[in-house]
Amino acid sequence: MWRSLAFLLLFVVIGIPAQAKHITVKQLDQGLADAEGKSDQELARWLYSLDLSERLSSQSLQHWKDAMPGEQSRKALTALADASAFVNLPPNGIPKTAPLDRNAQEQLLSLAADYIEKTLSKLPNFFATEEIITFEDTPASQDGSFFTSYEPLHYAGIMRATVHYRGGKEVMEGRGGEEVIEKDQTISPASGLLSSGEFGPVLKNTLSDAKSGKLTWGYWEKGANSEIAVFRYSVSRSRSHYKVKVLVPGHSYPFQARPGYHGEIAIDPVSGTILRITLRADLTDDDPMTRADLMVEYGPVVIGGRTYICPTKSVALATAYQEATRAGASLSGDRHFDPGRRGPQQTALNDVTFDHYQVLRSEARILTGADMNDEPDEP
Repeated sequence: MWRSLAFLLLFVVIGIPAQAKHITVKQLDQGLADAEGKSDQELARWLYSLDLSERLSSQSLQHWKDAMPGEQSRKALTALADASAFVNLPPNGIPKTAPLDRNAQEQLLSLAADYIEKTLSKLPNFFATEEIITFEDTPASQDGSFFTSYEPLHYAGIMRATVHYRGGKEVMEGRGGEEVIEKDQTISPASGLLSSGEFGPVLKNTLSDAKSGKLTWGYWEKGANSEIAVFRYSVSRSRSHYKVKVLVPGHSYPFQARPGYHGEIAIDPVSGTILRITLRADLTDDDPMTRADLMVEYGPVVIGGRTYICPTKSVALATAYQEATRAGASLSGDRHFDPGRRGPQQTALNDVTFDHYQVLRSEARILTGADMNDEPDEP
């Protein structure tokens, strides 16, 4: 049975966020060109104050990251680009190529489904490094006479983990390296915002859900070497396998929601390989969050001397409520989110990179009769 995609959102959420300045990709390009000579800190502060109304392509992101004066501005640009992963490309980023006809669309979707069923099942046992750079905003707060002003999205920290893929299942090494647990389990409140399912379940679930929901042609997109076919889809809550979790401070268990969702699936028109997928939750007032979105990019990686298509990057973006708890209330085991008691919101963003793929091998020694005779006698 396929595992549902799961978010774990861990917040201390107070305050109301301010509005960022909305700009286009063209305006960003001009602003960065004019910012030559600015310090790393100044440029980072400016970038954190922005919100892109159009998606920044991977090629443009890499171009400007190489031009940044330091690490602070590179992180800020990464956060800005990640947040734009769920909006449309600028008009000049969409080729004017005619769309595929209906039969060609169905053939390509069948090719993608065949890719998921056959190609993913042939992945070897392997492990990879997962690096998670976390960004969050700081809501305004007041503690007695001390007031903390709102701070927009900014760098919050970094963590690394080893992801193991064994027997078709995705697992993650425990914090001390002493255990391996299934990645869609709750790991630790110190882990921050996490997503799971990038190594297969998210593809299987989403394509299956999309076929039972609404799946339509979107547009052609410029790829690194050729054009990519992009389909748009939407899935109702009743058909959804998209599971979202949020852990509110003071509660023993995360609140859960299984919302409807929509997004895009980008497919190589020749091989049927899925190169990018986005999921945007369709949330209601009864849900404990107002946003829970995921984007995963796939690309070629070498494992054990052979090339496979695996996750290379993902972005998880979420905004969640803090529930306003009643004094003296018992929170142990409370799994119900009460919309009437929810507090303000906080946004968190994770930039995730998967790399250093290596085949997972097991070593065994077969003892012959002579070897066994050489073993020392037990005392």
